[in-house]
Amino acid sequence: MPYEVSIVICAYTEKRWQALVAAIESVRHQTLPAREIILVIDHNSALFQRAQACFANDRLLDKVLADVQSGQALKVRATPTLFINEQFYGNPADGAEGIAAILSQVGR
Repeated sequence: MPYEVSIVICAYTEKRWQALVAAIESVRHQTLPAREIILVIDHNSALFQRAQACFANDRLLDKVLADVQSGQALKVRATPTLFINEQFYGNPADGAEGIAAILSQVGR
């Protein structure tokens, strides 16, 4: 049964621009394609503007902003935070195995 994956990449400094670009390109070309790539820039307006000019489009930006607002409203505190059908499952301790176990519990 195929899973959909959303990838969150966090960045905070322009000194790692090449690593950021490489990470995004790597996600775009991985075997299991990501449904979406969410780029989070932490308190660096220059990096945000550079990334926005390079990667963003209006539809993606609107989605990211809506997801951030939803996460804040739901009091998301951990990464990764897992929601399935609006049900909160927290931060699975076992990474991919924990996520797979939760998905099998909910019949996915």
